[in-house]
Amino acid sequence: MTTLHPRSPQYWRFEAWRSNFESLEARRKAGEFDKPVDTQAILTEARAELAETEAMLKKYNID
Repeated sequence: MTTLHPRSPQYWRFEAWRSNFESLEARRKAGEFDKPVDTQAILTEARAELAETEAMLKKYNID
């Protein structure tokens, strides 16, 4: 088995990956990802942002 030196970039990348993985596993075990996703709310928010952006483009005459 290969060991990584604690100051090597590979070691830090692995530690970041491991930490992220453990965090996601803890969140999964807590049931955070079992909740249904409200796609309609996401679409409504995206449409509102799009309308706001289009209004700003029109206001400043940006094509």
